Amino acid sequence: MQADDVVRALADRYSGSVRELSADMGRSPNYLHTSIYKRSDPRVGTVAEIGDFVGVDVCLVDRATGETIATIDPPIREED
Repeated sequence: MQADDVVRALADRYSGSVRELSADMGRSPNYLHTSIYKRSDPRVGTVAEIGDFVGVDVCLVDRATGETIATIDPPIREED
């Protein structure tokens, strides 16, 4: 799965639209649309941030054992 496909899958888990998720993240309304449809290559921190908003962790998994060896921390959100 490519990074933009991961962003799309995360956005699909959100209860609102892609534009609403972008706004909830404090970004422009087209922020995630660009990542999904313009074939961008988002940073892993950006993917972790999106995951944080939809309740998903981004993890590194050992291919041989299936063991989770690390969870990538999302950027710290300012409290509302």
